[in-house]
Amino acid sequence: MKRIIFILLAILLLCLSACSKTALPENSFDSADSVSDVETYAGPLPQVSVIAPVGSVDTVHPDVRAYLNEANRSYQDGDTSYSVQNDPELCDKTLPVDFSFRVENEDLFRDFTLEIYETENTSSFVSVSLDRKRSHDGTYNAALYNLKTGCEYTWVVSATTDEGVSVRSDPQTFKTEEGPRLLKIDGVRNVRDVGGWQTLSGSFVREGLLFRGANPDSATASGQSVIRKDLGIKTELDLRNSDTEDLHSPFQKKLRYVNISAPSYSTFFEKVERDAAIMRLLANPDNYPVFYHCVGGADRTGVLSFALKALLGVKEIDLICDYELTPHRYRSGYQTETHDFNFPAFYQAFTALPGNT
Repeated sequence: MKRIIFILLAILLLCLSACSKTALPENSFDSADSVSDVETYAGPLPQVSVIAPVGSVDTVHPDVRAYLNEANRSYQDGDTSYSVQNDPELCDKTLPVDFSFRVENEDLFRDFTLEIYETENTSSFVSVSLDRKRSHDGTYNAALYNLKTGCEYTWVVSATTDEGVSVRSDPQTFKTEEGPRLLKIDGVRNVRDVGGWQTLSGSFVREGLLFRGANPDSATASGQSVIRKDLGIKTELDLRNSDTEDLHSPFQKKLRYVNISAPSYSTFFEKVERDAAIMRLLANPDNYPVFYHCVGGADRTGVLSFALKALLGVKEIDLICDYELTPHRYRSGYQTETHDFNFPAFYQAFTALPGNT
């Protein structure tokens, strides 16, 4: 059984440990079609005067960035007295990319749309319809959440002529800074990409494949759309206990739903069959992208995230910081009638496992 688990872990590492970025869900954008439209249209193109974004854009909230910088500055390996962060909102602090631009000759066109895609993959595509009534002297503003970190994006403004021909402005580019990818999903708290963290080798855990969060039971229609369409989730891994908790998911009939009850902390490694079932699911590329969760995305979810990123080579302080983005957990531990939520005990059990990393 141990040999099987090691084989599954090797497959999982190949799936997730890479510095390249995977595509956002495919959309209908076809660059060849757009070129054809422009070539058959003899009139002017939309002339975009860019206000933002330009250059490098940070999508990590300043409070999150400050917490990570201070932790990395002050932490020493093995320092078990490292203090917790106590901002209960930190795990939900996200920043959009703000688009602001002017269309110099907008009176010649109609049906404006902002189109954004990863520069290296035009099939990863997001479009935002622009409300012409809200523009001021041809100036448009739009905010877009959940872009990948460490990724170059290209954006254009498309419009339609009176003859019904779709035309596009000249492309503009910007790059998001590296860092953890916290996500905004309406009705679901504490959601983030497992990717985006730097490993000891200097590469980054691949984004767009594995997501963690609180349970999605209260996801609004908009939130469900982000999970299913924008993130392209194929599998929901529910870590809650089917014997003691009411398992409800708005996605059970809309994507692959798997329930594997996982206890927290030091007991995480006590049932080999259960642990192997989780690894089998994560070692199958057909299941990705995967969204896994418990109730609050803190304890069972946090422990699994810690273990996965440790296997991928993320450094110790960043493992702790990712865990601590959900606050009030690391140092103290706490108990209820049914659970002993003791992260220090888990940490000690984990560091006692075989291996040098």
